Amino acid sequence: MKKRRIWPWVFLLLLLVAMFVTCPKEDKHQEAFATAFGNNIENIDVPVINKLGPAIKIIVKSATSPDGLLNNIAQLIGIDLSIDVSNYGVVSIGRLPNGKIVSVGAFGHVFTMSDDQFKTSIEEWLHEKGL
Repeated sequence: MKKRRIWPWVFLLLLLVAMFVTCPKEDKHQEAFATAFGNNIENIDVPVINKLGPAIKIIVKSATSPDGLLNNIAQLIGIDLSIDVSNYGVVSIGRLPNGKIVSVGAFGHVFTMSDDQFKTSIEEWLHEKGL
């Protein structure tokens, strides 16, 4: 009689439980997105932001809280910096309103895309909004 190995299933179950328990919530995605946006503001080519000059970019770069200065300034110029976050239990995904993925969360950490990909996604999104 052949013995069944149970340990791979136990390992898989423990891994899934760990992923479920540590799956990042929406506020972590919002914070990671705001930080990435602030870090890339100097490179984003959007006429509305460019008209505001380098001083506003420095202020925005220094603000990393989604509920703070960054989001308030963005709302003044007509940009909503909130992202849509879908939580799938073991992983969560943050998307721009146009559907582009900007963050993936797992194991208690939110991973954002590279600076070049982030810049391109934001520019496309803002140009779609007519900004």
